[in-house]
Amino acid sequence: MAQPVIDFQTSNTSINIGRSNVESLLSQISSATRDAMKIYEGSGYGIPCPNSPIPHQLDAVYDLVNLKQVIGVLEGACNQLCLTLSPPAHTMGNRMTMPIEPACIRVASQAKVADILLEYPCGLPVEELGRQTSINSEKLARILRLLAGRGCFKEVSKNVFTNTRLSLTLLSSNPISSSVKLFTDDFNKGLALLNECLTDTEFGASHEPEKSPFMFSLKDKMCDRVMWDWYQLHPEDGQHFGRGMVGWSNVTGAMAALQCPIWGELPPGSSICDIGSGVGGFTINLARAYPQLKITLCDRPETIVQAEQFWAANYPEAINEKRVTFIPVDIFEKAVGGHDVYYARHVIHNWRDPKATTLLRNIRKVMQKDTKLFQAEEYVLPHTRDTNLHSEVNGSSEQIFHPGSIKLFNLDIMMMVALNAKERTISEYENLGSNAGLHLTKHWEFAETSLLEYHITEPYHTPLSPHL
Repeated sequence: MAQPVIDFQTSNTSINIGRSNVESLLSQISSATRDAMKIYEGSGYGIPCPNSPIPHQLDAVYDLVNLKQVIGVLEGACNQLCLTLSPPAHTMGNRMTMPIEPACIRVASQAKVADILLEYPCGLPVEELGRQTSINSEKLARILRLLAGRGCFKEVSKNVFTNTRLSLTLLSSNPISSSVKLFTDDFNKGLALLNECLTDTEFGASHEPEKSPFMFSLKDKMCDRVMWDWYQLHPEDGQHFGRGMVGWSNVTGAMAALQCPIWGELPPGSSICDIGSGVGGFTINLARAYPQLKITLCDRPETIVQAEQFWAANYPEAINEKRVTFIPVDIFEKAVGGHDVYYARHVIHNWRDPKATTLLRNIRKVMQKDTKLFQAEEYVLPHTRDTNLHSEVNGSSEQIFHPGSIKLFNLDIMMMVALNAKERTISEYENLGSNAGLHLTKHWEFAETSLLEYHITEPYHTPLSPHL
C-alpha cells in the first residue's frame, strides 16, 4: 500500500504562533515555580526534597489553597509543553502504559511496604522485604524500581529500598492508603471493563446505578443492586470506603472549605444538618473549629453506626457535650427539619439529575426563608463557567490553569464507573437547584474543591422535570 504524502511546508505565521505558545508556557512554568518556592520558603521550613524519608512540615497541611492553585498552573503548563514538543506516538506510548503504575502502587500498598520500611530509614534489602510480604523478591524489586522512578520509594543501592515523602502516603495509618485501595482495586474492576460495559446492550445505554460499570464487573455475583449494596454485604470493604473518603478529602484539600467566612458568621447555637454525612469527615473538623455550632449527621443506618464509632474514637467530647446528634434516615424519603443550615457534601455527584433533584426538593421542603443550603462538591467541572454568580476564590484569580487539575475529569469518569453518576459544571448546578426550588447565590472555589450556597426561591413554583 502506498504511503500518504505529507507536505511539511508550514507558513511563517504558524511557526511564529508555535514559538509564541512555547515561550508563553515556559513563562507560566517559571512563574508558577517561583510562586511555589515562595510559599514553601515563606513557611519557614524551606523547599522540600522529594527523596527525603522524612515528611516536610507542609506535607500534611492539606488545605493550602494558594499552593494547590500554583501547582495546577505548573502541572497544566508542563503537560501542554510536553504535548506540544513530543511526537504524538511518543505521547500515546506513555499514556497507553499509564495503568501499570496504579497496579504497582496497589501491590506496594496492600503489602504494606511503606510500613515495613518505616523501621529502616537507611533502606532494607528487597530479599527481606520479599520475606516479610510473601512476594517474590525479584518481582517485588522490579515493581518498587518502577515506583522509585516516579518518586515513590527510593533505591538507595542495588535492590535496597527506603521510603520517600510520596511513599509515606501509603502508610496504613494514613487514610490516603484506603483511597488507594478504592481507586486501584474496587473502582478499577469496573474501569477495566468500561468498554465492554458501554457496548453491552443491557448496560451501555442505561443511566441507572444498577447498570454502572462497577456493577457490570460484578454481574455474575449480584444483579439489580448498586455499589452501596456491595459495601453493605462486605463490611470490611465498607470500612475502607468510609476511611478512603476521609483520605480523598485530604488529597483534594476539602478541609479548605473551613476557611470560608460563612461558618464564623453563624450565630452561636446554630444547627447544621449534614445530609448524607458518611462518617462526618468534614463536620467533625467543623465542630472542632466552631464548638458553638450544633451538628446533626443523617445517613443510612449502617453508615450512622460507623459515624458514631468514628466520632467516639476521634472527638468524644462532642458526643459527651451533646453537640452532635446521629439520625439514621433515607435522605430520598425525607429530610430532617428544624435546622438553620443544611450541608450536603459529595452527595449530589453520586446521582443523576432525577434522584439529585428529589434529594434537593426534600431539603427544600424543610427550609425556611432564612435557611441556607451549603453544597460542598468535590469538583465543579471548569469547561463552561458562563454564569454571573458572585465567585469568591480567596482573593486569587479565577483563571486557574485547569489542565493541571486533571483529577476533575478523572473523577467524572470514576463517578460514571461507580454509580453511573457525574460531576457537573456550575451552570448545571444552577439549573439543578432551580428545578428543586432553590436559587444558587454564591460559589466559593478552593482550587480543587467548591462550596455552593443555595437559598429558597420565592415564591416557590412547582419545578420542571429535570433532564438527564
